Amino acid sequence: MSLAVVQSKSLYVPVSSDASLPFVETNVGFSVRYLSQEDFFDYFFRNYQGFVCVFQKIDADRKGNERRRQMFFRNNDSDRERMFRTLSYYGWDTYVSYSTYYRGRKRDKADVLRTQENIVCTHMLVQDLDYYKFNISDAQALQFIGKWIAEGSIIAPNIIISTGRGLQLLWKIAPIKMKKGTPTDIDWHAIQSHMKNLLQSLNSDNVVKNPSAVTRVPETKHRKSGNKVYAYQVSDSELTLLDFIDFYDLVPSTDRKVKPKKSVASKSTVAHLVSSWNEFTLNRERENDIFRFVEERNRRNEPYYAKRNWLALVLRFHALVSSDGDINYAEQRVKELCTILDLADTSEEEILRRSKPAERFYEEWQNDTWNRERYTQGGLFYSNRRLLELMGIQDDYEMQVKLKTIKIRNKAYEAAKKRLEREAKGMGTIDQYHARRVAEKESKLQQLRIAMETHPHATRRQLADLLGITPPRVTQLKKELLGG
Repeated sequence: MSLAVVQSKSLYVPVSSDASLPFVETNVGFSVRYLSQEDFFDYFFRNYQGFVCVFQKIDADRKGNERRRQMFFRNNDSDRERMFRTLSYYGWDTYVSYSTYYRGRKRDKADVLRTQENIVCTHMLVQDLDYYKFNISDAQALQFIGKWIAEGSIIAPNIIISTGRGLQLLWKIAPIKMKKGTPTDIDWHAIQSHMKNLLQSLNSDNVVKNPSAVTRVPETKHRKSGNKVYAYQVSDSELTLLDFIDFYDLVPSTDRKVKPKKSVASKSTVAHLVSSWNEFTLNRERENDIFRFVEERNRRNEPYYAKRNWLALVLRFHALVSSDGDINYAEQRVKELCTILDLADTSEEEILRRSKPAERFYEEWQNDTWNRERYTQGGLFYSNRRLLELMGIQDDYEMQVKLKTIKIRNKAYEAAKKRLEREAKGMGTIDQYHARRVAEKESKLQQLRIAMETHPHATRRQLADLLGITPPRVTQLKKELLGG
C-alpha cells in the first residue's frame, strides 16, 4: 500500500508542501531534492535485517509526565503498511533509530530493546545541530554548512533534515555490525565524535554518539514549534567508514583487546608468519607488502583513493619498527611509495603530513604509554584479518598470493596460488590446460589412424614407436577409434 493511501485513511494527514525547498537551496548554495517519508525509509532501510524502531513522544499525562512509545517493524509488506499507518496517525514528534535490532518484543517490563547489544546493523552517521540556542538562524546555519562542504571541510551529507527547530545531517553508510569493542564500533564512534567537534559552532548534540539514538521522521511535526519536518537529499553516495577515516585524517582502530569467548570453527585460517622471522624481517615484509598491494592495484587499474593516507601511515610505522626508530628512513619509504601512488587530488607533501602520526604511535609503543584498556598492544600492529578487511581484499586471493605476510589460507587461496604458479610456468589457466590436452589427444588419434592405414600389420609396439607413445596408450587410443 502506498503512503498516500495510508495517509488518506488516517486521522492526521501530514502537510505535503515542499515550499521551503527554494529556501534551503538558496542558503546552502546547491541543488537538493525533496524526500517524502516513504522515500526516506526506502533510502536508509530498503533491505534491512531485524526490526526498524520507530520512537514517538505522545503527550503528557495528567501529572505532566511525558508519555513515550516505541514500535518495532520487520521488513515485510504487512509491517511496512502498519508502520506508515502508525506514522500517519500520530504525526507528532516521531523518530526512527539509526540502527535495526534483533529483538522487537520485550521479555519483561524491565527489558530495554533499544540498546547497542540488541543492534543488528547501524545504517547511518548523524549530526544533530541545535544552533538556535546560539541565536543562529536557519538561513545562517545552512550557509555555514554549504560553505564547509564547498571548502572540503566536511563530507556532504546524504540528507539534511529540517527538524522544525534545528537541522540534522545524515550520511548513509553500508550497514555495519556494532558489537561493542570491535574495530567497527570504535571507528564509528571516533567519526561521530570528530564530526561533532567540527560542527561544535552549530551546537552539535552529544546524543549522536549513541548508535541506538534516533533521528526525526520526515513529514511529521515538531510539537513545540508546530513546524513540519522536511528531508532534503544532497548526495546519493554510500560511503564506508574508511572513506570518512581517510577524509578526516583519522586512524582506523586495530583489533580489540578481548577476543570472543566462543570461536566459530572454520576451515579458513589466518596465515601465521614463519617462526624464524625476526622483528626486522616481519616489519620489513609488511613494508614491502604495502608496495606490492599498490603495484598490483595499479596494474589492474583499480582505485584505492580512500586508502592512500592509511597505507602511508602503516608503511611509515612498520618502517620505524624495522629500523629501530630511524625517522629519516621511515620518511624516505613514504616518499618511495609516493612515486608509485596515484596522487590525484593529493600530493607527496599531503601524504607525508598525514603519515607523520606514525611517529607518535611508535613512541607510545616504545614507551608503553598506549591505551591498555582498548588494545592488546601499542602501535599500529593490525592483525592479518583486520588488514585484509581494511585493504578490501578478504576474497581477493590472487592479491593475497602476491603478498608475503597478509593472507588467509583456504581452498580458494590454494586454488588461486596453483593457478598463478601454472601461469608463471607458461602453462596457462586450467581451462587452457584442458583445451590443450584435448587438442593433443585429437592429434594422436589422427596420427594413429594414419599409421594403422599405412602399416596395417604393425604390432602394438611398432605403432607405439612410430607415434612416440607407450604401448598401453596405443591400446587406449585404438579403443576410442574403434568405438570402445
